[in-house]
Amino acid sequence: MSKAVKITCSLVAAVALAIVVTACGSSKSKTTAVKTSSTTSSAATSSAVSKPSGPVANEPESVVKESEEAGVKAAEKEGAPVKVPTETLGLVDITAESEAADRIEQGAVEAAKAMGWKITTVDAEGNPAKSESAMMGFVNEKVSAIIDLSNSTSSITPALAAARAANIPVINIGGTQESSPNIEAQFTPNEAELTEKLDEYMLAHVKKGAKVATFVFPLLLSERTRDEVFDKQVKPHVDVVASHTSNFAALVSDTQNAARTILAANPGLEAFWGDTDTQMPAIAQVLKSKGLCGKVQNYNFYDDKANLAAIREGCATAVVTSPLGADGWAATDSLAEMFARKKTINELPKGWEELEKGVYGIQIRNGSAIQVLDKSNLPPEGQYATPKVDYVAFFEAKWKKEFGI
Repeated sequence: MSKAVKITCSLVAAVALAIVVTACGSSKSKTTAVKTSSTTSSAATSSAVSKPSGPVANEPESVVKESEEAGVKAAEKEGAPVKVPTETLGLVDITAESEAADRIEQGAVEAAKAMGWKITTVDAEGNPAKSESAMMGFVNEKVSAIIDLSNSTSSITPALAAARAANIPVINIGGTQESSPNIEAQFTPNEAELTEKLDEYMLAHVKKGAKVATFVFPLLLSERTRDEVFDKQVKPHVDVVASHTSNFAALVSDTQNAARTILAANPGLEAFWGDTDTQMPAIAQVLKSKGLCGKVQNYNFYDDKANLAAIREGCATAVVTSPLGADGWAATDSLAEMFARKKTINELPKGWEELEKGVYGIQIRNGSAIQVLDKSNLPPEGQYATPKVDYVAFFEAKWKKEFGI
């Protein structure tokens, strides 16, 4: 095995670069008001949210029916029907440059809309300082609850403490982050299980000792967990000749520049593996420009439309996925239970595993919900993969039975 060529910057430098690159810009934000009048958030300016999360492919009617039946059963487990109060949510998204993050955010927006709540979202643009500022802004506004979309716990620690002091629950969705006594729940996928399924596929499609390059972002626990699973499961069987630490403030351009450098330095490279969805189409564009589609494999996470298009074109190999939008629905459901049934912050469920094994009784985000997609099983163009459980039908049925909405 040849000595790995490391094309990385230190974690501290990566974070500093993110702050420098985005310091001159303002946070992007959106406010959706439902059944209440719209107000302007001091955390950011407001604008309408109307972008749909997108259709799924060829969903059988039986899936919808089974999902609705499961939702009704879950409502019955919760207790007698109750009225849910109108609440206001704030959401801080680590970066809207990621299509996956955008889909996760949209799931939360759609769930709030279905519940009849107002939600304001802020794009931190990959900047830890903006993550902290936006979250503290929501605390000062005295929102009912805060949804943290994949922001590193260390970057928002003061705001988390302030939220707890103000009795404002904080729920993390999207990617698993470091635990904190001030984060009540994490509705995120089982990152290790997700990665293991992608890596199993990859090992079946690359030869032993193949030259491989990786794109990583160890600042976030979710990505770090994926990297650690790769190092344990795949690295012993291949030759990792390069590893690049991504710049979340400029994911596309940074990935493209690094991919060109890696290819130039490593003739005969056989595969790229990345831990962040936006890396895949950026790498695919480089492979296409160099006539390497189908010659260099390309692996990553989530069925973003850009990722599926890259696979369809032959410039990417496979992704692992499970229903991203479901995180926001589960977070909203748990908050509604707390507010409607007058529970305390400490009584919130801790995450998907607790609910899937308990009151939900079905796997919505993990286990059987996880799929690997390649060119052989792509959904129709412009559509996402069909989930094993229609989570929207599930939650709408649950809320109709339980809350009368």
